[in-house]
Amino acid sequence: MVSRMVGRLRSAYENSRDAVRTIGEVVEEHKALLWLMGTASSGLAGWAVYTARRLHYARVEGEMNHLSEKIEAMLGRKQEVPPEPEQPQLNMRLVLVPSVMSAFLVGYVAGRTQSSYRGHARLEASGGCTWP
Repeated sequence: MVSRMVGRLRSAYENSRDAVRTIGEVVEEHKALLWLMGTASSGLAGWAVYTARRLHYARVEGEMNHLSEKIEAMLGRKQEVPPEPEQPQLNMRLVLVPSVMSAFLVGYVAGRTQSSYRGHARLEASGGCTWP
């Protein structure tokens, strides 16, 4: 009973080592692609955050200006109440496009890595062939 359990543990350990070795091969094979896509995805995400923040600050600044003009009009410093400021077109495409592109890049890298891992594992299981 104990020898059977030790055998199962040894087998599980060897299988996990095979998986770790296969993952290492996949990462090594796609190192440049992973780096390039990760950098591009991070850049696009940073651009999306910057643009969203800039649009938000512009909206808040416009509302603050309108409120200060209303207060000045109420205190009698101005004769007329200013009209409601025009809401600038929040061009969400400036935020949405880089966010979606970043998500697609991450998905592409994940899919490419997963399919390569499965190919490595399948070749090793079928007879120990090496990946070309």
